[in-house]
Amino acid sequence: MKGTFVITGANWGLGSNLVSQFLRSSYAKDYKGLFAVRIPASADTLKKVLAGSSNANDHEIIAVDLSTLASVRAATKDLNQRVASGSIPHIRAVVLNAALQHNMLYSRHESTDDGLEASFAVNYLSHFLFTNLLLQSMDPKGRIVVVSSWTHDPSYYVNSGHITNEQHKTVIPEGGPQVLAKPPSKAAKGDEYKAGMRRYGMSKTLMVMFMYELQRRLAGTKYSDISVLAVDPGAMGDSGLFKESPAALRFVLHWMLAPLAVVTTILSPNGNFRTPKKSAKDLLNSSFEEGTLGKHPKAAYLNGSAKMKPSKEAI
Repeated sequence: MKGTFVITGANWGLGSNLVSQFLRSSYAKDYKGLFAVRIPASADTLKKVLAGSSNANDHEIIAVDLSTLASVRAATKDLNQRVASGSIPHIRAVVLNAALQHNMLYSRHESTDDGLEASFAVNYLSHFLFTNLLLQSMDPKGRIVVVSSWTHDPSYYVNSGHITNEQHKTVIPEGGPQVLAKPPSKAAKGDEYKAGMRRYGMSKTLMVMFMYELQRRLAGTKYSDISVLAVDPGAMGDSGLFKESPAALRFVLHWMLAPLAVVTTILSPNGNFRTPKKSAKDLLNSSFEEGTLGKHPKAAYLNGSAKMKPSKEAI
């Protein structure tokens, strides 16, 4: 095979749709898929996708628990050893898709076993570490794809429901980045869901900032032809992100938004609401396609399939 294709968060929503799109594409014949999940034994959705593919035996599920940095280090050590030994080819593309979005239950921040705020740790820091540790195993002309979100932009009108004051518009709070990792404050009563949304948006802003900074640091090195991209997949009712959202919102997303997204995707392919299938196709194209993007696109931000500028805070 020509290379390896790594996807984090491969078991649900956008991730499992991306796996499905990949397995049906011509790329699956040339690239070995490694589909990362927290617990492989319980990755039922992903297993169902693989069971329906005739070439599933050429690809595999791997364990990466992004809620603990020790798991990230262990997983990348294993992958680097496999690439070094030649048992798998160099990594052609990495899609940093895994994420969580949680309601701040009982006003408390959810923390990982490392004692870090969960959105910051899982959505951003673990992906930061995962990518940097895998650079040695990357194809020097490969791609790193960040899954972004409109929530990263505090000035976007859709976010006005939870961005309620000027302080919310600044990603780095007074006190520095360490406050993001270990926030001292609690959410006010009635603000738990909004606070969780702000945490999620902040983590996505950090990932876009990471895209720009990593691309800059790769310039002039042997990895200078690696492309670092970000893709906003839009809102998807069946993405799996909203399992801790209020019950009424979950009902609307699943029973109303998901069917509606089929229509809105046809009318406006890069509009606010899209199907996971369409967004997965955009991620697959950003990982491999050269006709529109070029061979080595640098620090490109894509809203679906269209290039755009991200928020001012992220640049």
